[in-house]
Amino acid sequence: MEVVMYRNISGELTIQQFERYLSALDEQYIVDRTFGPNALSYTIRGRFDRYALTLQRLGAKYRLQLYDWRLAPADPAIVEMMDACIAASGLSGEKHTFRKGILVVTIYKEGKAYTSTAADDPRFELSLRKETLLGCIDLALTRYAEAKARKDERSMSDYEERSKRWMTELAMLQRRMNLRL
Repeated sequence: MEVVMYRNISGELTIQQFERYLSALDEQYIVDRTFGPNALSYTIRGRFDRYALTLQRLGAKYRLQLYDWRLAPADPAIVEMMDACIAASGLSGEKHTFRKGILVVTIYKEGKAYTSTAADDPRFELSLRKETLLGCIDLALTRYAEAKARKDERSMSDYEERSKRWMTELAMLQRRMNLRL
């Protein structure tokens, strides 16, 4: 599974530019638009998940600001659309791609991409692992509650075991993160 995270992506663009990148998505994607007095919000329903973006109005142009936008699992069409939008619109920020245990960091500066395979900040990788574990625990607890409602003892035991294992791993990870601070 590949995970992509966009961090601190920002810059100005027009609605027409952004709509052009959205139109590159095929008919499997549904795009909902919500117009507000100072912003335009997009919700893209894709193959794996739902993705939300907001463009803030700045006169005739709009500003895209993504602080931490995580795609897990990464949808290749959404990643391709965002990369094209960043490059062509001259946006700046970071893209972190995790694939088979390898972290690839791409830094965008005014649309130009600079790639490095070295993990410059191990705390970021630990934070991402922590977030992933929290998501796994949340999912296991949700599935446990569903199994409990169905009175499925076997599934309840399985999800309870998984959540305990992930909570133990989370505690060890938290200790490692505290040592690095």
